[in-house]
Amino acid sequence: MGLPDSRDKIDDIDAKIALLLSERIKLVKEIGIEKKRLGMAVVDADREHIVLQNIEGTTRNQGLNQAEIRAIRSIYKKIMEEAAKLESE
Repeated sequence: MGLPDSRDKIDDIDAKIALLLSERIKLVKEIGIEKKRLGMAVVDADREHIVLQNIEGTTRNQGLNQAEIRAIRSIYKKIMEEAAKLESE
C-alpha cells in the first residue's frame, strides 16, 4: 500500500473518529445535566479508571505494544478531561 492509499485510509478513520466523538460529546452533555440535577461531582475517578481499563483491554486485543497502548491511554485521558469541561457548562 502506498502513501496516498494510507493517507486516504487515515482520512476515513479520522472522519469516523470525529463522528463518534460528536456522539460522545452529546452524551457527555446529557450526563452533565443529570449530574447537576442529582448534585453529583463532574469528575468520577472510579468511572474514569473503568473507561481506561476498557480502552486498554480493547487496544491490547489489537496487538499493540505498550508504547502504543500508553499513547491511546493518553489520548483518552485528554478526551475525558475535555468531557469534564463540557459537563461543567
